[in-house]
Amino acid sequence: MGGQVGGQVAREPGPHDSVILKFCKTPKSLQEIMAQIGLRKRDHVTAHVKTLIQAGLLSPTIPDKPRSRLQKYVATAAGAEPAG
Repeated sequence: MGGQVGGQVAREPGPHDSVILKFCKTPKSLQEIMAQIGLRKRDHVTAHVKTLIQAGLLSPTIPDKPRSRLQKYVATAAGAEPAG
């Protein structure tokens, strides 16, 4: 039985999430985020980014065009706050 689970599955924050949020104090592209955290598969990084966006911690710079080649991501005020 394999199969794809819907994209609305919540997951626990991972070690990459805090690195992404610290790195995205200024807008960064998906490729820059991939290089920073050392993941090579776009799908893996996209999963982290989507989770952070859904949590309100990361925001796309072009929200009305999520697949734009010029899209970048920046930490929101809530995402920029240190955890604790």
